[in-house]
Amino acid sequence: MSNGSRFPEEELRKAAGATPDSTLSCLLCQAQMQDARVVPGCLHSFCKNCIEKHSGGQSNFPCPHLTCNQMISQPIDSLPANSFFTSIAALDSDNENDKIGLLRGVKTSNSSSLSSLTGGCSSTGSSRMGGMARQTSPTGNLYPPLSQLLPDAPWRPQISEYPINFETPSLNSLALGDNWKQLDMWGGNGNQTKGHPKHQKCGACDENHVVHSHCRDCKEDLCESCVIAHQRVKLTREHAIFHYPDTPNSNRLPATFTTHQAQDSDVIRVYKETVEKARQDNERLCHEAKEGMVECEKALLKISAREREITNTSDLVARNVKQMVEQVIMTIREREAMLLERISRIHNVKFQSLEEQQQKIRTSMLPLQEIVKSLETSNLPDKHAIDFNKKFTQSLARMKLDLGSMEPYEDDSINFTTPDSAVFANISNMGYVSSSGFYKNSKAEGDGLKKGVLGRTCRFIVHINDHLGEPCLSKREQLSVMIQSPDKHKVSMKMGEAMNGQFPVSWRPHVEGDHYIYLQLNSVSLPGSPFMCPVRSGRDYSTIGVPVRVFGREGSGDGEMCRPWGVCCTKEGWIVVADRSNNRIQVFLSNGTFHHKFGVEGKGMGQFNKPASVCCDSRNRLIVSDKDNHRVQIFSLDGSFIMKFGEKGSEAGQFNYPWDVACNSRDHILVSDTRNHRLQLFTSGGEVLAQYGFDGQHWKHFDSPRGVCYSADDQTIVTDFNNHRLLVIRANFENAQYLGRMGTADGEFTRPNGVTVDDEGNIIVADSRNNRIQVFSAQGTFIKKFGSKGTAPGEFETPQGICMTPDGFIVVVDSLHRIQIF
Repeated sequence: MSNGSRFPEEELRKAAGATPDSTLSCLLCQAQMQDARVVPGCLHSFCKNCIEKHSGGQSNFPCPHLTCNQMISQPIDSLPANSFFTSIAALDSDNENDKIGLLRGVKTSNSSSLSSLTGGCSSTGSSRMGGMARQTSPTGNLYPPLSQLLPDAPWRPQISEYPINFETPSLNSLALGDNWKQLDMWGGNGNQTKGHPKHQKCGACDENHVVHSHCRDCKEDLCESCVIAHQRVKLTREHAIFHYPDTPNSNRLPATFTTHQAQDSDVIRVYKETVEKARQDNERLCHEAKEGMVECEKALLKISAREREITNTSDLVARNVKQMVEQVIMTIREREAMLLERISRIHNVKFQSLEEQQQKIRTSMLPLQEIVKSLETSNLPDKHAIDFNKKFTQSLARMKLDLGSMEPYEDDSINFTTPDSAVFANISNMGYVSSSGFYKNSKAEGDGLKKGVLGRTCRFIVHINDHLGEPCLSKREQLSVMIQSPDKHKVSMKMGEAMNGQFPVSWRPHVEGDHYIYLQLNSVSLPGSPFMCPVRSGRDYSTIGVPVRVFGREGSGDGEMCRPWGVCCTKEGWIVVADRSNNRIQVFLSNGTFHHKFGVEGKGMGQFNKPASVCCDSRNRLIVSDKDNHRVQIFSLDGSFIMKFGEKGSEAGQFNYPWDVACNSRDHILVSDTRNHRLQLFTSGGEVLAQYGFDGQHWKHFDSPRGVCYSADDQTIVTDFNNHRLLVIRANFENAQYLGRMGTADGEFTRPNGVTVDDEGNIIVADSRNNRIQVFSAQGTFIKKFGSKGTAPGEFETPQGICMTPDGFIVVVDSLHRIQIF
């Protein structure tokens, strides 16, 4: 940078966000800068209009530059201007006066201000401007052509290549404050610059000071005190302020220097202030980074210590397990030794007994040998023959008596009685190893995480599992639940007692809008947290009655129906209809457009015989009551067969014309077994859990139950078709509430059919023979009825199935082979 002979081009280009090789065009619109504004911090410059488009109306947005992360958090109008681009724009102008004026520090696009810009000299006269003669050219321009003035200058010169015709202070000595504020027009006659409100009082304060400067952003004149205040206030400190050159205490410097230098110094001031602010912020960031490093090192030390603790605990528990097993083994070994010792003793006693028998037999063999020897003599005298006969007969008789049967005294029986099987079960279940809750294996589920109704209790369950993915039995779990409402006020919430690793949570929203549910286990967020739960106000049934959509007609083509009954909605809002007499299931989009179908008449897998109803479980499986086949079939959403269960009969798990189906929060399947006058409950796999109906208790005396559904808290609602009433059965099936009786008045029924529950717990019933829909509160209070007999939209001909869409609309199946949505 030269010391006073050239403008600080490099500083200006940096302030403009330009490189030495750049074209100085806006990166967003690729055109020349228009009203260029500087982004504080990164100093990138763009057209004001381009920045406004990029912001999208946001008050906080990133710098438009692709590689820049600088955030802009102030109004666009308050961004400082970059006069560097204004100067370049003048050089590109077709007006020779603008170009020459720029080279001399004067912008003369307005020819009416020439005299003021020349310090009072007329256009025909001559004067000295920076030591150079100035006169009108033959072409009529105030200045001669650029080729005459600077024959070696390129068409688009860099500003630093143009010398200023007087000694200017260096950039370092150029004061960014009051020094340059006092610069004046040069001319020697003391004439004021045209347009300056001479002796005008400041309108921004009540001090009656003379106008000193002009704020381009505020578009008002300011006195010196207001300028100082302007630069102190955070909101206005970045404004572009231009000082009038004829203010008191002027140094009477040339006008060319004043105008041009003031503009460029404004950019440099912004640049310097931005750099200084960045340095201060960098010091703060450095300090914060050092503190962060200290905290990280502490955290690493804690983690290392926790690793050692885990290792020590693992070793200790392993030693305890080994010690327990060794103790068990020692006990078993002792028992083994005792049992073996008993076997040995039994063995020895038996052997001793047999040895005694052997000795006895051997002793008896000696007399027998003598008898044989004596009697074998052939020359035995007669007298001896008689004596021996008598003697030996008595001896043999005595010996036979002593020896007995001569069978071994002992058998080989040694018995071992094995322990009871419970002993082995106890050994196999001896001890248990578990851990604390592990956030990765834990989860939360329930409607209370997905949607809510203003003023209604929302519920969900947090499942805490350990590091092996099993329910956590530890009582030390630090589960944190925090619900953030749109108005930032506290949300009413209650966490129930944990059971088998499950924590029930209930909360009640007090304001509409998106609520965020934060779940943390031991200070770590659970998968999916935070959950976004939109809350809306309850539906106003006072205005219901006119359908928002009607579709379907009689027929067997796609989208046509024949005696449909059941209907349900999927999570995506698709409408699924049991097209009964067409022996198929049809699926429609939420706007009523046909999507796909599946099923044909028959008894095979995936075939139907008058399917009466359909419902959708939490896994998006479709459960269909195949009525006249006396069974239930389960399909995927696209119609792929999964499984079936049931057959005709009256035993548990058998059906006699099953009609409606519903699923609770655990995906248990409830079926209205119409001709058996009962309800049957199954697991999601079709295994019988229970049955309820005509079994003695009066409230269970159904007469052809039809519609079934579940409330949010798993209460069962049943339409008792031939008893013309509605039953609300508690989740334990021990208590029930009657609603209605036969009649046509409000709250009375004639052959009620389908039933459903909205998000608020209100019960909506298809009162079929009264050709209307009735709405009751969760407590059974009548709220509203709508519909009458007829074929027009909003009228019914024996309404059948009914369900709710995910966004709170009521879908009704009409016997006129159509669907109406309210």
